[in-house]
Amino acid sequence: MGKICLDDMLGYGHDHFVWITPRYNLINASPFGHKAVLFEPAMEHNGTAEQKARWLPLARSGKIMGTYAQTELGQGSFVRGIETTATFDRDTDEFVIHSSTVSSAKFWPAGLGFSTTHGTVMARLIVGDKDHGPHLFVVQLRSIDDGKPIPGIKMGDVGLKLGYNEADNGFATFKNVHAPRSHMLMAHSQVSRNGTYTKDPLRAKLSYLVMLLVRGKMPGVFTVQLAQATTIATRYSVVREQDLAVRWPWVHGYFWLTGGTTFEGENYVLWQQVGRHLLKQLDRFQDGESIEPQMQYLTNSKDYNAACTASGEQFLDAEVQLSIYRNRAHRLIVKAHTAIRSSGRTLAEAWNEHMMLHISASRAHIEYLVLKSFGDTIASLPDTTSSNLGTVLSHVCSLFALSTVINPRSVDALSFLETNGTQAPYLNCVQLDTIRALVNDLLDKLLPDAIALTDAWDFSDTSLCSTLGMYNGDVYGNMMRWVEQLPINQKVWENDGVQEGWKDWVDPILKQEMEAKAKL
Repeated sequence: MGKICLDDMLGYGHDHFVWITPRYNLINASPFGHKAVLFEPAMEHNGTAEQKARWLPLARSGKIMGTYAQTELGQGSFVRGIETTATFDRDTDEFVIHSSTVSSAKFWPAGLGFSTTHGTVMARLIVGDKDHGPHLFVVQLRSIDDGKPIPGIKMGDVGLKLGYNEADNGFATFKNVHAPRSHMLMAHSQVSRNGTYTKDPLRAKLSYLVMLLVRGKMPGVFTVQLAQATTIATRYSVVREQDLAVRWPWVHGYFWLTGGTTFEGENYVLWQQVGRHLLKQLDRFQDGESIEPQMQYLTNSKDYNAACTASGEQFLDAEVQLSIYRNRAHRLIVKAHTAIRSSGRTLAEAWNEHMMLHISASRAHIEYLVLKSFGDTIASLPDTTSSNLGTVLSHVCSLFALSTVINPRSVDALSFLETNGTQAPYLNCVQLDTIRALVNDLLDKLLPDAIALTDAWDFSDTSLCSTLGMYNGDVYGNMMRWVEQLPINQKVWENDGVQEGWKDWVDPILKQEMEAKAKL
């Protein structure tokens, strides 16, 4: 699809698909997506009139294929941390582009793997012994004649991703690659023949404009993709038969043809089962029958709706934390029970009408049980347990309890503040600020033990199967070694760095051997 859009753009001289198709997962799932979205705008906003006159006609006519190479293995949005260097050589009047560290490898740009001939490369400008920070340079990556990488440049694919696998996201390392001085985009700063560096202070930040423009477009892209997901979910929810709800979602979710994948079905099914059990337990209590031990908090009708009176470090007390979760679960269960039992409708109708309410009650009950189980386990540790271990585990337990309270992404987060009556909120602003401060303090205390806590599971590197989580901690070295072993890269490098599809798909564009325009 990306190739079709590119041919249409070049053949008819329009950019209709540049921003329309990313919204519908077309050209962004293409090795040519960066050409008009980033490569050409980088020149437009950072090149001089002479540079734009030279490069833009070539790019817009498809005689060169470009990408925007800013992101590195070790840094993305932190542009000031870019490690790739461009050192000015006065003798040759050239810049020497070099990847000085493993983490300085350009990593992720679309098309960088096997589909582009040029790149606007973000690199640190070095003149003499002075580092002038990141600047943009036009660097030829491959030969236009045969597609082979320029000597000193190693490129490849980054491997499978969760999506957009057609985008040819790649990596590149530079080993003393020379680029003419005129290839530095000099609209906002310049390097003269004798090595004099000048810049316009008022325009210094404009080199970042390209990424800002793209990110400004992203909300529009994501809104359409979110709308697509909502459409799929809504249509499926309306069309499916209710008696299939439990049996089939976990099957359909595996298919790529669904437009998105799920795993093990819909949690709403499980939450409803919990909710039914909770309501039955409250029915039993109200009828004077016995209820399960873990539901005994339903028998305490005195304090569950009263505001919390804790303050300061009292929130670190396990019983205070439990009371917050216990009272919240109690309030929500009673609220859901009252809404359903007093609705005056059939049970099925009332259940569907108040489904979100009893799902909130179910989650609150489960979170209470998790916290209680965590605390009970710590309390039951043998006397021989190290006191330091007990302290660390208590900190982890408190972090779970308190961070969930203040996290706005917690499901039905406001339920931590509500009461069933007209009294003051269960937790007030002062208490919430106290909890936030305690969470920050807990994070500081746990930082020295974070690695030890995860090492305690004793996962092998093989079981984790993650370059980011290997025991040796060499994240960037691991990533580069893994991508270098990918069969797609090994095969290409055996062919002088030229991907087998280059001749059929890219070469005709570069050499203007396009098919005649289709008749409309």
